[in-house]
Amino acid sequence: MIILDSNYLLAMRDSLDSNNKKAIALSKRLEEQAILYLEDVLKEVQTVISVRNSHLDGFEWIDSIYVGEAELDMQYSLNPTDYFNILNYWRDIKNNKLSFVDAEILYLAHKFSFPVVSFDKELLSHLPKSLIF
Repeated sequence: MIILDSNYLLAMRDSLDSNNKKAIALSKRLEEQAILYLEDVLKEVQTVISVRNSHLDGFEWIDSIYVGEAELDMQYSLNPTDYFNILNYWRDIKNNKLSFVDAEILYLAHKFSFPVVSFDKELLSHLPKSLIF
């Protein structure tokens, strides 16, 4: 199971994104991997697409995720315990360059030992190499 960051998902759909070629190359390696879609990442990406492009484009994107999900792919929604654990984890990191969603990705990657796909160097610096896809 692999966790995807929003910057990967956005780079995949934008040929002008500086990480587009890297994202496409990574997508080939991801074809056989089960994906853990974090609800907060999906919300973040849908919002960015809706603001940058159009409201309709944002909904077409999220629909494509649900239609294209493989059998082993899963969506993860935070429960109240996870939410407060992540808040405390984020507080303990003491890094104002990381968002709540970044802290969520880090927390869940460590909790489940799932590798992460991200282009965020700050986020990746908080992961052991074994959790970087």
